[in-house]
This record gives sequence, C-alpha cells and structure tokens, in this order.
Amino acid sequence: MNHANVETKAITAVEGRARILNAKKWIQTVDVNSLARINTPALGPRHTPVNHGVALDLFRNILRDSNLPIVNENGMLSRDDMKYVYTADVTDAQIQDFVFTIGFVNYNNCQKSFTGLAGERVFICSNEMFSSQIRDAYRKHTASIVTELRTKMGNIVEYFKRFRDARISEIEILKTTPWGDVELGQFVVAIHRDGYLGNTNIGRIIEEYDHPTHVEFQPKTAWNFQNACTEVYKRIEDPVRRLNTNRTTRGIMDTILKQAIPVPSIVSASGAEVVINDIIDIDAEEVD
Repeated sequence: MNHANVETKAITAVEGRARILNAKKWIQTVDVNSLARINTPALGPRHTPVNHGVALDLFRNILRDSNLPIVNENGMLSRDDMKYVYTADVTDAQIQDFVFTIGFVNYNNCQKSFTGLAGERVFICSNEMFSSQIRDAYRKHTASIVTELRTKMGNIVEYFKRFRDARISEIEILKTTPWGDVELGQFVVAIHRDGYLGNTNIGRIIEEYDHPTHVEFQPKTAWNFQNACTEVYKRIEDPVRRLNTNRTTRGIMDTILKQAIPVPSIVSASGAEVVINDIIDIDAEEVD
C-alpha cells in the first residue's frame, strides 16, 4: 500500500482543514460541511449509518438551544471515515481550575453504538477524564436512529447537567481524600489484572504521581492521583481506547475509595437513578 496516497486522500476528504493526529488512524476536524460530504454505505440490511456532519450540526444546535456555551471543540475522524469522536468544553465562569466537557461517539462500522460523553478537563495540564458514557444516549446503528438522534442528544444534555452538579461534589471530596502507598498498590494490581495498561504505562503513572509534572499536584490526594493517570493517558492516541481507560481508572478508584467517598447519584432522563460513572461498554455493537 502506498501510505503517501492514503494520507493525501484522507486530507483531501476534509479539504485540508484537518490536522493529522496519528499517521495510521486519526485526523482532527470539526468542519461540518466536509464531514457531511462523507458518504458511508450501510454494512448490512439492518445497519443505518449516521452521517458525522449531520450528527455534529445537530449536536451543536441542541447545545445552543439548551444554553450550554461551548469552546475548544475537538473532533477525531478515523482515516477510513467510519469513526468520529467529538468533545467540547462547556464554559462556566464559577469553576476556576477545571472545565466540564461534553461530547459523543459515532462509529459507523458496526463496532460501537452511538453514545454520549461527559467529563472534565483540568486547566493547568489539559488532562481529560471522561467519567461517564451516557446510558440514556446509547443507540445502535439500526433503523430509526436518525429520527431518534435529536432525542438521544437531548438526553445527553439533560444527563450532563445532572452529571455536572454531582461531579463537582465528588471532585471536592477527591481533592481532600488521601491517596497513599496502600491505595497506589491496590490500583496497580487492579489495573494490571484488568489488562488495559502495560507495565510501561503503569510505571509512568507511578513516576508521575511521585514526581508530578505540575507542582500543584504534589499533595498525595485521590484527585492528584487521577491527574497523574490522565497525564500518562495523553500518550494513548486512539480516542476510544483513551475513553475506556478513563472508565477503567474511575471504576478502580471508586472501588478503592468506596468506604471513604459517598458516590453522588443523579437522575437520568428516563427517571432512573444512576451514579455519575454509570457507564456502558461501547466496544461492541450487534448489527446484522
């Protein structure tokens, strides 16, 4: 395969307005018009792809109508045009050291279902932690997904608002909860057994926690340990793998700290009570 031709084709598909993030997989773009011109065929009799440009344009409109001002949009398009991950910061002048982030995942290759994202990004280091993949927005790429998309995106927004309030409370607890060698050891064993990270990245987390890149994260707290993890996770180029690693990290930390941290709960758009990291596995989608 001529990789130079593949690269040229990928850039042309978004008219040169994208920035290549990974020579093998991902391109950065939030240009609705270019995304809308991507023609994605159905991969089976029940499969219904969702155009990335249509999804992005609708999501922006819903955010605007919901009075959620956004900045720092980031869209990650796979080199085969089948996968798109979008996130944006939701501005809030009352929060000083981090900003909440909202977004969605749209995979048209039958591997993952459409779902919403909610998390936060720390200002000083731009570390991202997506604590929630939103169950109310989960939708397989089958018939009627396009007509249901507005409702699903509305669910993302409503869930995000509740998530934001609950997560603020939890972050304040994380900032004052000690995280010593015992908790560090429990985390290392759990993340190693889970298999999401190799020994190299586990070693990097320990090194980052012991000698943080940013002096603000020197106190040995659960919040600062989370930021040590997300500092290392910046190296993970595949956005969904990074999201799932965030998910695993939060789950392990919750298990370790379950006696110390009362996990806040919120009410989903469907009326069900869910904890803020009530997440779904977006690694599989069954579509004929």
